[in-house]
Amino acid sequence: MNERMTFAIGDIHGCFEELRSLLDVCRKSAANIEHDFLFLGDYVDRGPASDEVITYLMQEQASAPS
Repeated sequence: MNERMTFAIGDIHGCFEELRSLLDVCRKSAANIEHDFLFLGDYVDRGPASDEVITYLMQEQASAPS
């Protein structure tokens, strides 16, 4: 049986640098285990970099294997 992890991340609120740091930690934690990210809640709102968050998530989704 293949091992797989799912990381659930909620309420990014336009905090781009924090999002990137969190994803790096998750990827390191998963090591060689296949993993997915599940984003919940608000991507934008209140944070300083909402446009960067949206652009980054769209790029990540486009480059993810299907």
